[in-house]
Amino acid sequence: MKVAVLIKQVPDTTAKVGISNGSVDEAAISKWSISPYDEYALES
Repeated sequence: MKVAVLIKQVPDTTAKVGISNGSVDEAAISKWSISPYDEYALES
């Protein structure tokens, strides 16, 4: 059986998020990680 799992990178919970012109400045986020829910999916 073949299973595909889609994962998404999200800002780390300890990362500082900057706001620029009313939106999140993704270039200022220095640390990204895999979503905790995606980690659970990979373990299964």
